[in-house]
Amino acid sequence: MLVPSLQESFGQAASESFSCGTPVVAFNSTGLKDIVDHQQNGYLAKPYEVEDFAKGITWVLENEQRLQKLSFYAREKAQQEFTLELQARRYSALFQEILMIVNKSSFSN
Repeated sequence: MLVPSLQESFGQAASESFSCGTPVVAFNSTGLKDIVDHQQNGYLAKPYEVEDFAKGITWVLENEQRLQKLSFYAREKAQQEFTLELQARRYSALFQEILMIVNKSSFSN
């Protein structure tokens, strides 16, 4: 999966790609740098350097054994970081934290 985004807050397409066991090539900038682990489940090119982006594509595809390893770790990251259950727990914890802050500020006024 190629994600040459110049602006990206999270990188939904990249996380969905991992769910399919597909490595991602992206620039090491924006939210994608928090999703792709360089040379573990994809390739993070130097920000906005097209030559390095092309190098990343080649690096991912030129070695079948490496591609299989990258695919394995992409799928593994999706299962560890992006499951619906995990996301639901994260949202619940965030909402609980917000409620505590709101309640504390209500009592202090």
